[in-house]
Amino acid sequence: MLAALLEDPETRWRPLMKNLCRQLYPVTGELIGDFLTLQEDLVTERNASLPLYEGIPVAMKIYLPAKEFVKFHDELLQRLPDTRGQERADVEKLAKTMMYTRLELKRIEGDTFDCGALEELPTKVVIPKRKTVLSDLPNSYEIRYRFDADKDGELSDSEMFKLLIELHYILQKANSSYEREMLIERYANAITSQENANEFSITWGKNSAFRIAKDKDGRWSAPDEEPVKRHKIGTHPSQTKFRERLGDKKFRAYAMKILSRTNPFLRAEKIEELLNCDAKDYESAAESLAKSPIFSGFYEYINEKSELVLIPLFKTDPAETINALNKFSDENISRFTKDEAREYKNFIQEKTRREEVLF
Repeated sequence: MLAALLEDPETRWRPLMKNLCRQLYPVTGELIGDFLTLQEDLVTERNASLPLYEGIPVAMKIYLPAKEFVKFHDELLQRLPDTRGQERADVEKLAKTMMYTRLELKRIEGDTFDCGALEELPTKVVIPKRKTVLSDLPNSYEIRYRFDADKDGELSDSEMFKLLIELHYILQKANSSYEREMLIERYANAITSQENANEFSITWGKNSAFRIAKDKDGRWSAPDEEPVKRHKIGTHPSQTKFRERLGDKKFRAYAMKILSRTNPFLRAEKIEELLNCDAKDYESAAESLAKSPIFSGFYEYINEKSELVLIPLFKTDPAETINALNKFSDENISRFTKDEAREYKNFIQEKTRREEVLF
């Protein structure tokens, strides 16, 4: 395609691009080509430049139509099972990367939740906008350019050392295995544009070392680092201690009143806070609370930390609450690491086995 354009700049590039997409991706190529064309049309129509250092809100104004992007991602996931070989590997990587963009789009578009005053109840359910280590993460080229101090196009040993030290530091701020995976891949790509290797390591001081490596599936990781802290599937306090504490009527009245006024996406975190309350903190408060909200049941879902949490739902929750939580959970499940997926599968199998024994 580039050769054709170099030979004749007036060549119609769209047929070339779509033909290339079909050759590389027989099952999904037409879909990918159509979306790329849509983005090109938007940029042309809006007569806009493409900023390198802006975030998703700016992209939405120029080349990232939210509704069309979600539709494109849904169709891509639907066609994924029909792909084979290299197309399967490429499309899986593309779909996984798009999941982060999709999550950010939801948070940006839905950042309007307000729990209101004490006697007010939620009227909308949206994913709260959270600032994470990925929020302002530059692309690999920008990372490489920043560490290339002498701007000679190459990373010296000392420049590469500084890059890996920064990655090691930022990894400690990651809230999930997915965030860590994305960070490592971004920084690794900044290096591998120069170095064709499957492992990079540094040491400093007496006992300090850091290493990133590529596995047989082409995924980068930091195999020697401690896993991201999270509650294993089935051990989150909302599923264990909270259920036990609900036996205390005064705690139950207080907790349920507070939780009914909390965004459902934040209830698991609020439960952890409530579990740290002393009896004196809620006994007097429970006395002053009005009639308890109408409890409608518990709901399990996977949160952004890959934890299985259990939250109460109420008759006063918006009608779309369960559907929103379910979609959010599906998105987080799709970002599981191999170990998290195995852990979740084993938990579900064991849960099913116990239920079969009971019945």
